[in-house]
This record gives sequence, C-alpha cells and structure tokens, in this order.
Amino acid sequence: MDDFKREIYMLVRKLIEDELKKDPSFNYGICCALEDVGNLLYEKGTFLIENVPQEFPEFANLNNGRVWVYENYSQIPYSWTPKHLKYWWHVGPHHASKYGKKSPRISMLDHILSKQG
Repeated sequence: MDDFKREIYMLVRKLIEDELKKDPSFNYGICCALEDVGNLLYEKGTFLIENVPQEFPEFANLNNGRVWVYENYSQIPYSWTPKHLKYWWHVGPHHASKYGKKSPRISMLDHILSKQG
C-alpha cells in the first residue's frame, strides 16, 4: 500500500470514528466513507461506490458475502447471506461487541492498516 492510499484509509477511519462519536447508532459503512473521501479528493460525483473493489482491493478482498448483525445489547453477532450486500455489519445502538466499545468497522480499518506495510 502506498502512502497516499494509507492516508485515505486513515481519513476514512477518522470520518467513521467522528460520526460514531456524534451518534453511536449511525451506520456509516466503510464503502460509503471511501466514496466520500474519493469525492473530496476528486471532482464530486466522479468516485462512485462501484469503484471501491477496483481501487481498494485490500478492503474488498475481505468480503466473504456475509452480513454480521449485532442486535441491541448483544455481545454475540450472527451472520446471514443477503441477496444484495450493502453493509457487512448492522450494529444496534446499544451493542456491546466482543471488541468492546470499538466498532467492527474501526477494527477492520485497523486490520487493513496494520497488515499493509
């Protein structure tokens, strides 16, 4: 991963973290945040969510087609395979995941950043 892409992932992490501080129940997906950052860097509307797998394969390759759901007050997620995958995690407003207070999305970004030199 080059420095520019690393900075993009770090900005995505910050955007998601900032939104979670404002509203812990907000479902701001990594794909959506990548699209938002792409639109900040390039002309608005030119970077689409469909570009994410090609431009960010280290993220897209982690997709196994499953959605993980944390219901309210649950510590254990369950998974299912949707027809149309939009988010990898659906997190209830009072979830307490096995990651503690850390959002699964933040954990995934930390994983990508730690594994990519």
